[in-house]
Amino acid sequence: MKRLLLLLVLLACFRANAADLFPFVLPWDDASPGFLSATLDKPAGAHGFVTARDGHLYAGDKRIRFFGVNICFGACFPEHADAEKIAARMAKFGVNCVRFHHMDTSVTPRGILQADKRTLDPVQFEKLQYFIVQLKKHGIYANINLHVGRMYPGVPTWEGMPHYLKGVDNFYPPMIEMQKEYARDLLAPFLNDPAIAFIEINNENALFRDWSSGSCDEMPAVIADEFTRQWNAWLKQKYTNDAALRRAWNIKEEPLGAEMLTGNWKLEQHHGTKATLTTESGEGGRGLSAPTKAEGRRTEAAPTFPVLRLDIFQTSAQSWHIQFSHPSLSVKQGRTYTINFRAKADKPRNLSVGITQTREPWGHLADAGVRLTRDWQTFNITVAPNADDTSARLIFSGFASEKGSVEFTALSLKPGGILGLRAGETLGRIPAFRKKEFGTRSPDAQRDWIRFLWDTEERYWTGMARYLKDDLKARSLVIGTQLGYSPPQIQSQLDVVDVHSYWQHPHFPGKPWDPNNWRIKNTSMAAAPDGGNLPRLIAGRVPGKPYICSEYNHPAPNVFNSEAFLMIAATAAREDWDGVFAFTYAHGTDWDSQKIRSYFDIDQHPTQMATFPAAAAMLCSGLVPAAPTPVEMPDIADTQEKLRTGGPRSLWKVPAWEQTNGVFTVTAPRAKVVVGYARGRAFDLGNGVRVAPRTEWSAIALTEMKPRRWLVTATGYAENTGMGWKNAEKTTVGRDWGKAPSLVEGVAATITLPRAAKAWALDERGQRRSEVPVRNGTIEIGPQHRALWYEVEAR
Repeated sequence: MKRLLLLLVLLACFRANAADLFPFVLPWDDASPGFLSATLDKPAGAHGFVTARDGHLYAGDKRIRFFGVNICFGACFPEHADAEKIAARMAKFGVNCVRFHHMDTSVTPRGILQADKRTLDPVQFEKLQYFIVQLKKHGIYANINLHVGRMYPGVPTWEGMPHYLKGVDNFYPPMIEMQKEYARDLLAPFLNDPAIAFIEINNENALFRDWSSGSCDEMPAVIADEFTRQWNAWLKQKYTNDAALRRAWNIKEEPLGAEMLTGNWKLEQHHGTKATLTTESGEGGRGLSAPTKAEGRRTEAAPTFPVLRLDIFQTSAQSWHIQFSHPSLSVKQGRTYTINFRAKADKPRNLSVGITQTREPWGHLADAGVRLTRDWQTFNITVAPNADDTSARLIFSGFASEKGSVEFTALSLKPGGILGLRAGETLGRIPAFRKKEFGTRSPDAQRDWIRFLWDTEERYWTGMARYLKDDLKARSLVIGTQLGYSPPQIQSQLDVVDVHSYWQHPHFPGKPWDPNNWRIKNTSMAAAPDGGNLPRLIAGRVPGKPYICSEYNHPAPNVFNSEAFLMIAATAAREDWDGVFAFTYAHGTDWDSQKIRSYFDIDQHPTQMATFPAAAAMLCSGLVPAAPTPVEMPDIADTQEKLRTGGPRSLWKVPAWEQTNGVFTVTAPRAKVVVGYARGRAFDLGNGVRVAPRTEWSAIALTEMKPRRWLVTATGYAENTGMGWKNAEKTTVGRDWGKAPSLVEGVAATITLPRAAKAWALDERGQRRSEVPVRNGTIEIGPQHRALWYEVEAR
C-alpha cells in the first residue's frame, strides 16, 4: 500500500507541463442554448411540494432526483442582474437545487443578519428572496439551512468549546429559542412556496459528536448546570431511589492496580522533524507561564513533581512524525487500564494517546484523543486493548503539525480504574459526565449516559421538526443534520436522511482555516484500493428513507478533482439515492474571476464545472440504471453500545470495494465512464463502446444526452496561471492561487462509438468549435482540439 501511494504521488508530480496547458474559462453568465444544455421542469414546484414516499422523493406523481450545489456566505445574496444570470447558468449545467448555506455565520454584507446577530437585514433578505424567485423560474429548487455557523448572542463561550457551539445548542434552552426565532423570521415568505424542497435544521451538529470530542468538558457554570439538571431529571425518570441507582452502577467495579510505568520515555522524530524531550523540576524548572485568574480561564495548581517537556522545532505534514512513548508494557485484551496525566501547551492543540504495538503491523490496541490548552488539566482515560501484547507501548502522538512546547506531569498507567457512584453522589446530585473522565465510570453508568445523550438529541431534532411543521406550518421536507454526527435511527425520524463527504479535505496543522498553513493529499480517489469515500456512503443509506449527500467535493488544488462529480453521480444513480450537492458553487460575489478561487468553489473551476452536464444527466435522467446495494438499519442497542465504546464513526459495516487496477468505470447502456490512471489500456464499456486513453490520468465520460447524440467529457489536469505550488508533490499553494486565466490539459484518447457519423469539439460555451474526423466510428480526441467537451452524432 505504501509503495502504491508513493507511486501515485510521483505520478502527480509529473502529470502535466505548464507549457502543455491551454486557457479554458467557462463564462460565469453563460446560459446560451445548445447541445449540452439540461432541460428542467419549469417552474420548480409546478407539481406541488416535493414529497417523500416509498423511500424516495417525488414531484407530484413523478420521481425526482436532485443534482445540486451549495452556495455560501455573500454568494447567497447576489445583485438582481447577477441573480438572473446565475440561475440561468445553473439550469444550463443541470443544477436543479441550491442549498443556501452559511447565511447566518457572518453579519451583513457576507450574511443575512445585522450586527446583533438576531435581526434579519432587510436588504440582504430581499436579495435572497429575489434569487430564489429566479431559481424557481428556471426549474431550480431551494434547500434552506437554518443554523450553520451563527454564534448565539449572549451565550458565554470558553476555550476549547465546540465550533459554533455545536452540540450545546441541542440542549441549552436559550439557544433553542433563538433557533426557533430565526426560523420563524427567515421562513415567513417561503412557507407556502413549493419551490422550497428542504429545510435543514442544524448543519453538522449533534450533541453526542461534540460531547465525545471533549469540547463540552469545560462548559461555563450556567450551561453545565442546565446540562446536569437535565441529566438528573432523566435519571429520576429511570430510577425510583438511590438504592436502585446504586445497584445498577456499582457493579463491575475494578479498582486501580499497581503502577506500570518506570519513566523510560523514548522520543521519536521522523522525516526531518526535530524536537527535544527533557525532564524538569515542577517547582524550580523552566515551565510555561501559568495563566492568571484575570485571564478568565480555569486553572489548576502547578505540579510539584517532575515535568516532561516536549519542544517542537521542525514540523511535518504528518502529525505522528513526532511522538514519545513508554515501551515494554504487557496488556491483556479486554482488560481495563487507566491512563492518568496532567498536561498543558503553549497554545491549544489536539493530540492522541493510546497503547500500540512496537512491531509489525504496528497496530493500535487502544486510542483516545485529548485537547490541551494553556492551563494545566488532569486527564483520566480508561481504555480496553483489543488484543493481548507482551511488548506494547504507551504513546503520545500528534505533535509534528505545529511548532511549540507541551508539558506533561504525573504520568501513570495502571490496570483497573472503573468506579460506579462516587462519594456524595445521590439521585439528583450526579454531575454531568465529562468525556475525559468517562472511562472511569462503570459500563452501566456509561450506558445510562449514552442513552441520556441519545434521548436529549432525539427530543431536540423531533421537537424542532414539530415546531417547523406544526407551529410554523412549513410544508417543505425537513432534514435534521448529517449522518456521522447524529445516529441514523434518530435522523430517520425526520423526512430525509443526509450525509456529507470529501475526498482529501484540506488539513490545517496549525490554526483552523489558516490560509497560509494548509495541505491536501494530492491523490486520485479512482486509484484508492478501498474505494475512497464511496463504500462508506453506500453503507450509510437508511432503508425506506430518501437519502441525499448535501455536501461533496474533491477540493482544489487536488489535480485529480475533475473525477469528483462523475464518480459520485454515477454511484448515486446506481445506488438509487435521491440527491447529490456539490460543495460549493461560490462563497462570494467575484463571479467573473476566470480562475480557480479556493479549495471548494467550483463555479469557475474549468474541469470540475465541465463535468456537470454529464454528472447531472447520469443522476437525474436515468442514464445509469439503479441496482442498489442491500443495506440494513443498525440495531439501536448495538448502535448505542458502539457509541459507548467507539464513537460515531464506528456505526456502519462498510462493504468491500472491487478495485479495477486504479480505474473507475461505468458501463451502462447510455453512460460510459473511465476515470484514473488508464494510459495505454483499452476499455470495452459495452454496446461496442471502447475508450483507450493516451493521457497518464484522465476522467472521460460518454453520455447520451439526446437520442443518438452523445456528449464526450474529457478532463485532466487544471491549474491557474502562475499557481504558486509550494512543493513538488503539489499539496499546497498557501495564499498564492495564481491568476486568471485557468489552464487545462487536453486529454488524448481513442474513442470508438458504433454508428458514430459526425463529431465536433465544443468551445467554452458548449457550442461547436470545429469538426473532428470520424473514421469507422472512431474519434481521436486530444490537445490539438483545445476542448474539454465533444459532441458526437450517431446514425
